[in-house]
Amino acid sequence: WYQRRVRAGCSMMLIATLSTSATLQQESLFSDLFSPSERLDLRPPAASNITNFFTPLLTSEISRSFSVASQHDESIEELEEAPPIKPKPLSDEEIAAIEKREAATLRELRLFLRDMVNKLMKERKFYCFCKPVNLEEVSDYLEVVKKPMDLEKIREKIDCMEYDTVKEFISDVELIAENAIEYNPADDHTGRQIRHRAAELKDFLHSLLDNELDEDFATLCEEIKSARAARREQKEAEQQSSRSRSESTRNTGQSRRSTTTEEDNVNVQINGIASQSQDSDSEDTIVHQIVELLRNTDVDHIIRLYTLISQVVIKNRSNKSMTRETLISEHIEPLLHSFAQTISRSTFSEPLG
Repeated sequence: WYQRRVRAGCSMMLIATLSTSATLQQESLFSDLFSPSERLDLRPPAASNITNFFTPLLTSEISRSFSVASQHDESIEELEEAPPIKPKPLSDEEIAAIEKREAATLRELRLFLRDMVNKLMKERKFYCFCKPVNLEEVSDYLEVVKKPMDLEKIREKIDCMEYDTVKEFISDVELIAENAIEYNPADDHTGRQIRHRAAELKDFLHSLLDNELDEDFATLCEEIKSARAARREQKEAEQQSSRSRSESTRNTGQSRRSTTTEEDNVNVQINGIASQSQDSDSEDTIVHQIVELLRNTDVDHIIRLYTLISQVVIKNRSNKSMTRETLISEHIEPLLHSFAQTISRSTFSEPLG
């Protein structure tokens, strides 16, 4: 065939391979085609060759995938969540300008509240709420009412700048009504009259506010109160930090942290050496099993087993709960057992699928 198809003088290279020992007929054919110098007989890999082939896979690859990652995770200190970014500190001039605007707003608030109190006090039906209760006439009043309040006292609190918001003012007016209802019984005629006027006091106040109070102005007063409280807390925190800051305390803290770090490093090194010793024994055992399994087998089986073990390592690389010992005992050892059964059922002339 090749004499008819191949031109004379044309170079030609023939390659023939056998994965098993040649039969007598194959040996005769090879002798006709190839001289002894053109033939290369490959023997099954020796135990040392198999050991050198599988050892890097079962040591460096597994270590890189599991042991090193685990030790790396343990050595990293878990950091606390970063605090929110604080706003830029205000200068003294900026604070002064803000406080000036706030003072003007609160001054408008006081004028508004005085107007509300005057309108309440002008109503003759609320005259009983204008002055404090006469304790000489009502000796048991403080036994029932724990926090007395009246319109005259509210006006004094306005003058003393004790109200920062409209809500605080409303709370005190409603306290007047609640005290009257609590002290005066409903089964007495005079008591019922006072209770009715107390309820009417609250309704009259809210009616005035609905008609005359600007909601945006009330909200602005609330914001001023919150801003002042925040600045006050910040100032107190800065003063406390300044008093507690000490150079000697910092030096002592640094010394303790340094000592703790050195001890932790020593413990990590000791634990690492012990872990490496145990891992090395496990890997040597697996390599020995592989050598015994593949002894006197062909290269196809060796390459196939190497591929299967590599797939197991790669598949479990991202599993953070997987350890080196678990990988070997639950994955690689069962794989070797299954592979040994496959070899026993197959022939050397049929490569593994």
